[in-house]
Amino acid sequence: MKKLVTGAVALLAVGFTYAQSNVDYSRQYGNGNISNLMQEGLQNNNDLLQDGTTNIAGIAQDGTYNRSIAVSQGTSNILEIDQEGNDNSNDAWQIGVGNYAKVNQKQAIGGQIAWTRQNGTDNEVELYQWDTSNRAYMTQSGDRNYAGAQQYTVGNVTTGEQFGNDNSLINWQTGNANQSFHRQDGTFNEATLDQMGTNQMHTGFQNGSGNMMTVTQMD
Repeated sequence: MKKLVTGAVALLAVGFTYAQSNVDYSRQYGNGNISNLMQEGLQNNNDLLQDGTTNIAGIAQDGTYNRSIAVSQGTSNILEIDQEGNDNSNDAWQIGVGNYAKVNQKQAIGGQIAWTRQNGTDNEVELYQWDTSNRAYMTQSGDRNYAGAQQYTVGNVTTGEQFGNDNSLINWQTGNANQSFHRQDGTFNEATLDQMGTNQMHTGFQNGSGNMMTVTQMD
C-alpha cells in the first residue's frame, strides 16, 4: 500500500511593494522554497508558483504595467526576473531539476516580451532586452542545454528551440526589425547567430549530433 502525503509549506517569501496598485500572487508548495519580490511603480503584476523543493525566485518590477508569470516545478530551480520600464511581459516556466532562467528587460518606451519554457535537468536560458518592442521565445527540452539572447534597439524577434542534450544556442541582434528562428534536435549542437543592421532574417535547423553553425548578417 502506498501512502501519499501532500503538504503546502511556504518557508520564505519576502515582498516589498511601493507606489500604487501593484499586485502580487505568489504560492509555494513543498519544502525550502525561497522567493524575493520588489515592486516599485504603478500597476505592476506578479504571479509566481513554486512547487517542489529548494526552488529560488528573485523578481523585480520597476515602472508601470509590467507583467510577470513564473512557474518552478521540481528541485533546485532558479528564476531571476528584472523588469524596468513600461509594459514589459515575462512568461517563464521551469519543470525538472537544476534549471536556471534569467530574464532582464530594460527599455525606453515599452512592449518587451520574454517567453521561456524549460523541461529537464540543468538547462539554462538568459534573455537580455534593451529599448522597445523586442520579442524573445525560447524552448528547451532535455538536459544541460543553454540558450542566450541579447536584443538591442527596436522590433527584433528571436525564437529558439532545443530538443535533446548538451546543445548551445547564442543569438545577438543589434538594430531594428531583425528576425531569427533556430531549432536544434539532438546532442552537442552549437549555433552562434549575429544580426547587425535592419530587416535581417535567419532560419536555421540542425538535426543530429556535433553540428556547429555560425551566422553573421550585417548591412
